[in-house]
Amino acid sequence: MWPFVLSALLAVASSFTQTDGKDPDLLYAGRDQLANARQAADVWEARLMANSRDFDSAWKLARGCYWLGGHVPETEQRRTFENGIETARKAIATDPKAAFAHAILAESLSNQGKYKDASKFYNDAKKGAQDDKRLDLMWPAQRGLGRSLWLQAAQEKDPKKINSLRESALGNYKESLATIETLREVFSNGLIEKSVHDLKRATALLARFNVTADALSAGTGKVKYFEGTPIPTSILIVIVLGVAFSKHAIDDQLWFGAYRVFELAILHPLTLIYAVSGMGMISSTIRIPKP
Repeated sequence: MWPFVLSALLAVASSFTQTDGKDPDLLYAGRDQLANARQAADVWEARLMANSRDFDSAWKLARGCYWLGGHVPETEQRRTFENGIETARKAIATDPKAAFAHAILAESLSNQGKYKDASKFYNDAKKGAQDDKRLDLMWPAQRGLGRSLWLQAAQEKDPKKINSLRESALGNYKESLATIETLREVFSNGLIEKSVHDLKRATALLARFNVTADALSAGTGKVKYFEGTPIPTSILIVIVLGVAFSKHAIDDQLWFGAYRVFELAILHPLTLIYAVSGMGMISSTIRIPKP
């Protein structure tokens, strides 16, 4: 057991490498202070340097650079946006199907006036969101594509191409509005249906409890005993494991040994204590007198 605990602790510790214990997500959440956003970006950049295929750090750094590009001094803006574009490309290379990574790259390219390239990645984001059935990602991609196509039309000289781009832009704007409306209906209906379902379930559980309570109280209104072992008895498992550890009865030395089951897994009989504890808690024959 302890090797697993140690591994978990090491994994947590590694996530804070070069962060001085600071969580970049929390720092970015407090980006109203520019220094926090800069620190978050530094952490993600350090993690990405340590692991070039760290998708999570890549797309978050790209998002951070996009935001920072609009808030840092003018002399830093171009470099910040370009860093965001490069990082977004890395994120897409790691996970080509990530719709939000395409959207971040498209936003960054559009911000730099590269509307044709932005339209391509907005379209990729749109397709990715459709494949994943993510309406929350679909409408921003549709809106962004519409905006990029409209601005791209302003850079064209051929009247036919201008009209074609503007028609496509308007079509995507309309699609975006339709998606927003669908999302609103789904969200509203989903909440109502979920609330009704949860209310019915809670009512059924409460009714079941009341029936059980009435049966145990024998009409007196007071329950004389509890059925099943109390939850606090789980501390016994902790005590047993603590004693085993103190006696160095761990890994291959664990009490009661270890047995291979059908060549598929190894069973430590001591772990059956969890099954016994669980059955005791739900037992209707074990009765604990109520004080």
